[in-house]
Amino acid sequence: MLFAFDKFEVTTKADKVLDHIAEEIGDAQVSSATIVGHTDGQGTEAYNQTLSEKRARSVEAELSARLPEVSFTVEGRGWHEPIASNKTDEGRALNRRVTITLEGIANQEGRR
Repeated sequence: MLFAFDKFEVTTKADKVLDHIAEEIGDAQVSSATIVGHTDGQGTEAYNQTLSEKRARSVEAELSARLPEVSFTVEGRGWHEPIASNKTDEGRALNRRVTITLEGIANQEGRR
């Protein structure tokens, strides 16, 4: 899930994406997931750390409302784990994101 520059609020468009993500998480029958917020390389390290945490918390709030049975862990990584170059607008846009890692996925026999 991507965010606009200096923003952490979940938009209407992102809300629809979260509906789909919540459905996939529910179908996977997970017990927990980790939500990690990221930023681009602009601004101070401290500011970006806080912003990345706010992004992760905003996604966690939306997913928790949809999936109360799933336990979420929230982290912020600031600008420390870019997936693209921070030297271009396109790269910075890709770095302003939240990632979700599913844990405790049931196998085909229903065991965890």
